[in-house]
Amino acid sequence: MTAPRFIPVQEIRKLSEGSFEHTISKIERAVQESSERIFGKKIGARVVGTFPENALALSEDGDVARVFWAVSKDGSVKIVKTESVKIASYSPENVEDFARKQIRKAVAAWESGRKDEAERLISEVAPYVDERPLLSDAKVVEALTVEFKAARPWRQILKANRQRFESAVGEPAMMKIAAESSGPKYTVIYNGSMEEAERAGYLDLVHSDFSYLTSRVTSLRDLSRTCYEGLRSVVRSEDLKADETISTFITFTEDLVSDLSRLQKIVSDAPKTLTKIESLGRLYDTINEGLPDYELAGKFVETMSKQLQDAAKAK
Repeated sequence: MTAPRFIPVQEIRKLSEGSFEHTISKIERAVQESSERIFGKKIGARVVGTFPENALALSEDGDVARVFWAVSKDGSVKIVKTESVKIASYSPENVEDFARKQIRKAVAAWESGRKDEAERLISEVAPYVDERPLLSDAKVVEALTVEFKAARPWRQILKANRQRFESAVGEPAMMKIAAESSGPKYTVIYNGSMEEAERAGYLDLVHSDFSYLTSRVTSLRDLSRTCYEGLRSVVRSEDLKADETISTFITFTEDLVSDLSRLQKIVSDAPKTLTKIESLGRLYDTINEGLPDYELAGKFVETMSKQLQDAAKAK
């Protein structure tokens, strides 16, 4: 086995200078340093979405603002303008009312046969499970599973165009995705056929698998985000904006990046938030089974982004 090589941090910084990731990190730093200007007071803030020439910033108090940024001659990022964004929000006092209403709507949708709508409504409540420690592991896994399988826009687009997507990414990429795929791995842990003492012996292995799963999802999220940033020239083109295919692709990419960001949090937090080994095993199998769709979507975004950028340059 070849020994891993040490690469000095400064060398990586040289290589990444000017990259989308580097610019995004500068935008995040500028938002944190300019929180008083953006939100009217010095407060913790983070970037929740980055777009060509603007970004969405979220304060610790739950306020949202759109910040317009520009790169100075010295390479630094400056906040040049801010706009308050009004969105529906809930306080700790009334968030339970919101959750109850969503659940009632979801039940009604489910009883009427509108399964996709029910899953979407439940997925909007799912993020609050982190705030509800009284929920059992099984309920948390159930909520996260519903969210993971929800009929998001990117999933619907992929379902309707799977053959075209597979053709676009090519056979070698599809073979690589297939090689990474596997069936349920931990059924024996949660199907009731194993004693508790035996299940405990799987803990290190499950944690190791979640670590690898996290790295795969993180790479997919970063790849898709970088590709989206690379579409700046395409997004700015009025001719291409009006093209329905381009518009659908941008919607697909934006939603995929958003979903991957949430999924990355789920898989990275799971070993800390779930206490039972059977719950971890069940969640791992669920996510691992659906990951090929994410990988196909990410590879399609990478392929099409390059083609669109090349086409824009050729004009």
